[in-house]
Amino acid sequence: MRLAIRVTRIWALCLAKISMFVVFTVFYHECRKSHEKVGDEGEQGLYVAIHS
Repeated sequence: MRLAIRVTRIWALCLAKISMFVVFTVFYHECRKSHEKVGDEGEQGLYVAIHS
């Protein structure tokens, strides 16, 4: 019985880690695409270089 509970917890933890990785990867690539799109149009994105 204890083994079944441990296996269930391990699978749940692995599933949570994989889903967080997928969400982060999709978010990263969407942000990257939006920044590239802004750069192609000649506009300044969220981060503007500060010239002193």
